[in-house]
Amino acid sequence: MNRPLFLLLVSVCVCVAARGAEANPNTVYVNNLVGDDSFDGLSANPVEGTKKGPVRTIVKAFILVKPSGKVEIANTGCVYKEKCTMSRGGGTPENPTVIEGNDAVISGLGVMPPEKWNMVKEGVYETEFYPMSNSLKGNKEYDYWIGSPQIWWIDGKEGVNCKSYGEMEAKENGFFWDKWKKKATVHLPAGKKIADVTVEIPVHGTSILINTDYVVVKNLKSIFSWNDGFDTHNNSKNVVFKNCVAVGNCGQAFSNHDLCTSTYENCAGIGCASSGACDVNSSTVLYRNCVFANNTFEAGVYATEYAKITMENCLIVGNRPFEQIWQISNSSLSLFNCVIIGAKDNPRPILRMENGTVYMNQCTILDAQCLTELNEKNTGSLRIINSIIGRMEKPFLKIPSETRLPHITLDFNAYHGTPGVDFKGKLFNAENWLEYQKTCKLDVNSEWIEPLLTGKMNAQLPADSPLRKKGKFYGQPTRIGADLPACVWELYFNTKDLRPTPTGIE
Repeated sequence: MNRPLFLLLVSVCVCVAARGAEANPNTVYVNNLVGDDSFDGLSANPVEGTKKGPVRTIVKAFILVKPSGKVEIANTGCVYKEKCTMSRGGGTPENPTVIEGNDAVISGLGVMPPEKWNMVKEGVYETEFYPMSNSLKGNKEYDYWIGSPQIWWIDGKEGVNCKSYGEMEAKENGFFWDKWKKKATVHLPAGKKIADVTVEIPVHGTSILINTDYVVVKNLKSIFSWNDGFDTHNNSKNVVFKNCVAVGNCGQAFSNHDLCTSTYENCAGIGCASSGACDVNSSTVLYRNCVFANNTFEAGVYATEYAKITMENCLIVGNRPFEQIWQISNSSLSLFNCVIIGAKDNPRPILRMENGTVYMNQCTILDAQCLTELNEKNTGSLRIINSIIGRMEKPFLKIPSETRLPHITLDFNAYHGTPGVDFKGKLFNAENWLEYQKTCKLDVNSEWIEPLLTGKMNAQLPADSPLRKKGKFYGQPTRIGADLPACVWELYFNTKDLRPTPTGIE
């Protein structure tokens, strides 16, 4: 090759590569310390004497960003106190709009100003408060805030969560939520007036709500939202959330609505006052490598209406006081390679089913009263294959009659540490397994065996176990039980004990 021409080609290639590596020219920068919403948002730092510089709020950036652009949120160490909705500025399949959070925290907590409080009597004040905690709001057993997460703060310190108005009156810094009156009441320290203290409660709604197509949301944390952490609405298509964590929100960690299609990867919903994930209407959602732990007043995850959820490599653990999984109405849930762990002191099954479908393949399901109790009224289809089910106090499955049998598929499973299967009031287990197989035509290739679970819930089947060869998926031999990627366990141990505070996450 002619040397000058060769050098010219190399030079051109280098220039093209350099241009490809440049930052998106349509990047809007956000910085809640040095930014100002009167700036143009096109520079990461303010330019003295001009209007060039980062905006202060994410909300403003969502207004400014153009289609297929980028929002770069600075992690300043100070929480962003906002409700952020993106209704325009979506991207394309080739160039989605990107929201880069850099592990910044969005908080729904806000100072309730003195003028928002009414004095009931000396030292006792009330304000309007009705968070989006759906199941809790409709539950007749609890007419107070459940206390987890902690949402009451006074002068930067935890307020006392009280279960009655009388208890609140008797305790300084006591808070009581009367959900029927939709009011929160606080008892201040002796001699204090509401103008003398700083009271913080959740006042901002969903931290990130996407109402447009082709958006990627990355590396953000949500705390204390009055509603949910991360949501989609308005039939949004191909919205992706990566490395997002929702902790201690009043609603769900993640929720999807309408005809939205969404994907969540390496995300965690921890200790929210509703479920970790709630998908409704006809949304279609994929959760991959996600964790749903210790959420406090709904299932760990659930689908309702005609929503379709797929979960791959997910961990669902310790959610209470209800089931770990809800399949409600005609929705469908498919779980592949998931670990679902309840708690033996939780009186609910692992799964609540209605009229849709639940499919579990290569799952490990442990530590609960039972797997599920089917009934005549609901006709949902349950299919569990290549899975481990064990350590349960009651029969893992209760089948009321022959009419439910056509809607059940169980096979290639390993059972242990449970009394067995209840069919029409008769108990079947290892002792009369052949009779059960002939009677119910289920579990033809399943067996009762100790799977020797390791610390990560992976199964080490005995060398002579028939299940080592009998597990099947589309006709091919396969593993029995779950084998979660290391990144999922790392995500769990890094997030399960997170505690939100007014200044961030501890």
